[in-house]
Amino acid sequence: MYVSMGITYAVVASIFWGLAYVIDQRVLSSIRPVEFMFISSLVGTVAYAPFVFYNCSGIIALITSSNGWSWLIASLLASNIASLAILHSIIKVNATVASFIEISYPFFVALFCYMLYNETFNVRLIIGGLMTIVGVLIMKA
Repeated sequence: MYVSMGITYAVVASIFWGLAYVIDQRVLSSIRPVEFMFISSLVGTVAYAPFVFYNCSGIIALITSSNGWSWLIASLLASNIASLAILHSIIKVNATVASFIEISYPFFVALFCYMLYNETFNVRLIIGGLMTIVGVLIMKA
């Protein structure tokens, strides 16, 4: 059950990221990426605040755990840098090209999982990663 819901959430995310990139391309013709991120943060704060204040035990557990603050700050920095970078990319090369280049991120997920968590690679993962990189290189050519 959890696996099928995990796949469902991933598909829904993929669909809405695709839609968001296309809409972002239009919005970013009028505002700067940093303004977009600011508005997005405000909307997120208002939308999620009731859920956080209803039950913030996860936040408390994270920030009181060993290195919790460090992991939280690292995660926020990484995701904000990635968001800002993709918005700039959408402006420079358009949403389609930006998304096809960004699709190489699973390679970096695997690399960082290996570096941070000692997760191992298998042959299929390596072949898939190489195919993704070759696809990105073909797109750039």
